[in-house]
Amino acid sequence: MNDDKQPLTAPKPHVYHEKKRAIKKQRGGISEGQLVFIGLASILGAGFFLATATTIRETGLSILLSYLIGVFAVWTIFDAFGAMLAAEPGHRGSFLYFVEKYLGGLFAFVGGWIYWASGVMTMSSEITGISIFTQKWLPSVPIWLLSCVYALLALGINGIGMKNYGRVESLFAILKSAALVVFIGIVFYFILGGREGPPSHFTEIDLWFTHGLTGFLTSLSMMFFTFGGIIATGLATAEVEMIQIIPRAFRKIVFLLASLYLMSLFAVLYVTPVTEITPKRSPMVTTLSLLRIPFADEVLNGIMITAAFSTAIAAMFGVSHILVNLSKRHEAPAVLAKINHRGVPVPSLLVTTVFLFITIAASYFLPGAIYELLTTSAGVVFLLLWGMILFSFIKFKNAAAYRSVRVWGVPWRIRLSLSILAVAFFGTVFDKRHLISMLISVVFAATAGIFYRFFFGKMSKAG
Repeated sequence: MNDDKQPLTAPKPHVYHEKKRAIKKQRGGISEGQLVFIGLASILGAGFFLATATTIRETGLSILLSYLIGVFAVWTIFDAFGAMLAAEPGHRGSFLYFVEKYLGGLFAFVGGWIYWASGVMTMSSEITGISIFTQKWLPSVPIWLLSCVYALLALGINGIGMKNYGRVESLFAILKSAALVVFIGIVFYFILGGREGPPSHFTEIDLWFTHGLTGFLTSLSMMFFTFGGIIATGLATAEVEMIQIIPRAFRKIVFLLASLYLMSLFAVLYVTPVTEITPKRSPMVTTLSLLRIPFADEVLNGIMITAAFSTAIAAMFGVSHILVNLSKRHEAPAVLAKINHRGVPVPSLLVTTVFLFITIAASYFLPGAIYELLTTSAGVVFLLLWGMILFSFIKFKNAAAYRSVRVWGVPWRIRLSLSILAVAFFGTVFDKRHLISMLISVVFAATAGIFYRFFFGKMSKAG
């Protein structure tokens, strides 16, 4: 044996794991509580604070029934998604992995790109809405400038790293949830006799279905738009170290959303006649005005800014991470897969922000009706994506990985939820504007499918 030779160093497997732990510590994972708050921040947006006025006008008091049905379907979607994420971790929380594995590359490609495009449109509409709300306080500042400022702020928050992102979204979720809790508390104080409020009109049958069955079906499709953000919540689970907490956190999100939504709507409808609610004003503002609560309009304007901004942040988070997944699947430029030491996909964030500025600019050149149709069609896309998740779960439950998780009510609950999504999707045909939005989303999905067949065929690789 030659003594000059250096002895071989024994491999140390623990070094690799220590490095991974150090990287995770530097990036900072998120806790169960932060995941719950990220879910609330992603879903509880300006759509509920403002757009529910339109839904109430469409269907009257039966909006409560719409939300009961919607909560059941959303609960099922979260349960199915959470079970798959917990049973097959390591895919950065992307629904694309499950769609690819259980439905095929075509559906994954279409789902990824329509989610990205609809997410950019959602951000654009949210940021434009925020700017309109802000202009109430700053009337001399043009909307385009406010939109640019909010877009850059959203980019900055997404660029600070996952742990700090979780903290910011948790703060926004607390503010929005607290606003609804305070609203519910004020109204119930009057209802229970702290001060005499307007009489209940729940016994007036004509107010339950103000536009008949067609109005109710239209409201069902509109109601689901206030539950956007499920996929962005799933993507956030990539930074959760203890994967077993995912299904539990998802159930907490559904419970909190159901409680806040249903109790808020009950409070509004108990106090405020349906005929008093106008689509141009938040139903919460209308209710507090009837109860003569001072500064209600100003306070809720600030809450709606917070709600819309946190939803826009979550949408930016979701679509930028979807670009990473598409890039890893070789269905987007390779550079978009890069993630820095904080866990931030900088190239994908920058590309998404550029397209966000383009859509904001387009809102000033396109006729208002066309721009509104494009943004509302983005909402219809969520129904298609949630359907993909449930269909993926149907096949997942036959896989070996399903044995490690338990989901109540399978398979009838999955089938019933798919039926609810289908009814909501086709319920758009009863309103001209929503019908056009539905057709736009279908054409866009079909175009993506044709593009996939033409350029990728059966050669698409899993991400």
